[in-house]
Amino acid sequence: MKNKLITLLFITFTIKANLFGQVIISQDFEGPLAGWINQGNLVSSQGTVNPHAGGGMLAINTGSMLVSPTFSLPGGAKILTFWVNEYNASPFGGYGISASLLQNSTSVLSLGTWSDLTTWTQKGVNIPNGFSGSNFSISFAVQPFIDPNVRFYLDDISLSTGTTAVGRQETTYFYSDINITQDPTNHKRIKIYADATIENADLQINSLDGQVILLKKGNDFIKSTPFEIDLSEIKEGIYIIKLSNKDGVITSKLIL
Repeated sequence: MKNKLITLLFITFTIKANLFGQVIISQDFEGPLAGWINQGNLVSSQGTVNPHAGGGMLAINTGSMLVSPTFSLPGGAKILTFWVNEYNASPFGGYGISASLLQNSTSVLSLGTWSDLTTWTQKGVNIPNGFSGSNFSISFAVQPFIDPNVRFYLDDISLSTGTTAVGRQETTYFYSDINITQDPTNHKRIKIYADATIENADLQINSLDGQVILLKKGNDFIKSTPFEIDLSEIKEGIYIIKLSNKDGVITSKLIL
């Protein structure tokens, strides 16, 4: 690869700006959960389940909960992304891991409940513009609180501002950015421009619920040269577009 790399340290809680917007809070479960209220277990593997990335993940059972440190929310677009997996699903069904936005320790917005997961799946949830101010936190819990054998795993949580979803999936990122333009006569024909050459990269487009919509492997993205793709077969909506190779990853939001 011809472009430089920037390496992120393994950290448990950070507020910083990056190429895609401001990361408000993130957690990769690679070390002690400083500031987090945690009733789960940090594990490096469990049975056949390994972390989504890195060497750690959080195992959370029914009756357990994870609550982030408090943070302030700016106005504008905000998106929460995380990876989740499930082990030993209950034969009774109806179990899921839920996420909520709290303010002053009180739930102010349900972010959803996810169940019946058979592999690591990335989830993305937009937080409406009207939620801004101080003393917010994010909670995760397994519901209902009955079957102790149900277990979920969490990894790579990130809450970010702007129109770009940034997941803590890898510890290195391209020191680069991408721009996406749409044909004015057909907005599903897009051109991708990279501000540095990215060689042998996989192009992946996911829906916000983690479903892989499109995957093209082994592409070269030449600096300032458009990489064109026709998405006419994809229905309108919001998607996450990702470029990745052995050196890093770039993620960005795509609206069709």
